Amino acid sequence: DHFAAHVRELGVLTAWARRTSGGPVAWGGTSLGALTTQLAAVHARNWPQASRPDAILLCTTSEGIEDIAANGAFARAFGLDRALHRHGWTAAALRRWRPLTDPIDVPACGAGNVFMVLGRADTVTPFRHGLDIARRWGVPEGQLVVRPQGHFSVPAGLMADDAPVIAFARHLKAL
Repeated sequence: DHFAAHVRELGVLTAWARRTSGGPVAWGGTSLGALTTQLAAVHARNWPQASRPDAILLCTTSEGIEDIAANGAFARAFGLDRALHRHGWTAAALRRWRPLTDPIDVPACGAGNVFMVLGRADTVTPFRHGLDIARRWGVPEGQLVVRPQGHFSVPAGLMADDAPVIAFARHLKAL
């Protein structure tokens, strides 16, 4: 429900932003916000140009709903992994939902307009899957920042070292 509602809302809000301002429009998020942003950016390939983002910024993102829900630290801490198992949800059953939850294509804005900040120690949204997205999409090396931090320390670390956010803002301003 979250993804179905918010993915469409991003398109509507983007079209509104384009009608009411003259600058480029970017989307971004951390954790669930990043998962939503990347999914919307892929779906936007089929939307009118006015509803598409010019660039996206993803922090602590991942893919593979089956791994996030069954093996992610957050899911384990709150018992989601055990609840899913009790109700018959296997990794294979969850994997069937990937087209609705994961960015299975490339983003509408193109890889050159994607910026990512990932934490090598992230076990909530597993790091290796975030890195897989960056590689599959062809995110330029200078626009992928990997820090030796975890899921919550990556966004907190941006307060102390905001270089990735500054680079993203500069890129957006140049569009």
